[in-house]
Amino acid sequence: MALKKELPLLTIVVLPFVYLASIWNQLPEKVPMHWNVKGEVDRYGNKVELLLIPILLPLLVYVIFLVVPKIDPKNKLKTM
Repeated sequence: MALKKELPLLTIVVLPFVYLASIWNQLPEKVPMHWNVKGEVDRYGNKVELLLIPILLPLLVYVIFLVVPKIDPKNKLKTM
């Protein structure tokens, strides 16, 4: 039953990896990784670095959700 509730979330987490795997052979070895304010590429990276984005982003969100209840100044999250 718990897996049924978590399935949409797990799908959202796995979807970037599935998409990346489907286009992996079409990507060049060096891909744009950062753009400046003008929209110009100012850093290129290896395509393997693209694997870090779908790993680090959900991990960062998870850590934020762990920290937020601890810094809630009015303890209102428990009553929500």
